[in-house]
Amino acid sequence: MGDVLRDDKDKAVDINYGLYKENIKREIDKGKDIYFLDIREKEEFEVGHIIGSEHKKYADIEEVDDFREIFSLNDDSFLKSLIIVYCHDGNRGLALSRKFSMENIKYLIGGVEALYNYNGIQYTGSPLSDAAIFDKKYQYKFQALAKETFQAIKENEAFIIDMRYPPNYHEKHIKGSISLKLNLLSTEEYNKMLPIIIKNKKIIIIAKKYSELFYANLLILRLERDYGFKDNQFYIIFNQFEEFGKDSKIEFEGSLVK
Repeated sequence: MGDVLRDDKDKAVDINYGLYKENIKREIDKGKDIYFLDIREKEEFEVGHIIGSEHKKYADIEEVDDFREIFSLNDDSFLKSLIIVYCHDGNRGLALSRKFSMENIKYLIGGVEALYNYNGIQYTGSPLSDAAIFDKKYQYKFQALAKETFQAIKENEAFIIDMRYPPNYHEKHIKGSISLKLNLLSTEEYNKMLPIIIKNKKIIIIAKKYSELFYANLLILRLERDYGFKDNQFYIIFNQFEEFGKDSKIEFEGSLVK
């Protein structure tokens, strides 16, 4: 498998808060003071990014002063500049631009995926970072059938991480599982949460979308690299959450659970 598009159908487009790559190129050609901020995870930035950009992950950007600090801008320089935030597909970029809702803070519509085979904005590495971070089989390497994990769940031999969107988790989740939406955690929140993952159990990660599949693999990479977890501990259950309901002994919690 080569480079992969994660979620074509979910690309975020809002021209009130974003600019297409061609519009950004025109602003560069006109000599506009443009600053690029990569708000993806550090591993994504390390394998490829817009040349000259700075990095700070989405969930760590809390206030407008963060932009001034990152680019060492005074108030006047900040207001005269155009800051382009970018992520993989535009979703995090749009969310951040909406959060601040300022004329000089825009996101790259389509994210770095939009720069694939485009030479108008200089980029180092591949805009499609997935295969560069992992190996080419990463989308399938840890995937398993939900039924393969039933016994471990019932015998309390599994630690369950639910990576679906928090509203889905709060509606219904396996009893005892934790909600961990990696891209929504600040570095501080992430560092506090990681130590609660139990190393001597099987790690079951529930994901629904391809973007969540990416974060599941990223979490596995970090747990193995930084905490000594092993390949054979992990099971990614992708788009199979309802299958757990077929075993009457697996308990659920949530607002929709009677």
